[in-house]
Amino acid sequence: MLNQTILVGKIIGNPVKEVLDNNKMKTRLTLEIKRGFKNPDTMQYDSDFVTVDLSEGITSTAYDHLKAGVTVGVKARICSVTKETDEGIIYVPEILGEKITFISASKQSETW
Repeated sequence: MLNQTILVGKIIGNPVKEVLDNNKMKTRLTLEIKRGFKNPDTMQYDSDFVTVDLSEGITSTAYDHLKAGVTVGVKARICSVTKETDEGIIYVPEILGEKITFISASKQSETW
């Protein structure tokens, strides 16, 4: 089985760094990803907005270099997070970025 996805898009807004309950760091960012086809009504390419959490190994380095408008490629996997609600336990899928390639950050791409 394979749980891997590649996302390429432009960062929307500045990434947010969070400290989790177990004192681990997490960076969350949102990518604007253009669809591969035009909207037949507008004849324009629509975009999807995807939230990605970066794994702890790359969060501090990536946070220092990421900013709004930078185009990046993210190698990620889909993981399930358990959340408890009034109606019981639910499983929420999240995208966990494991590797980032900076596409438009500089003339030479960098990878973490």
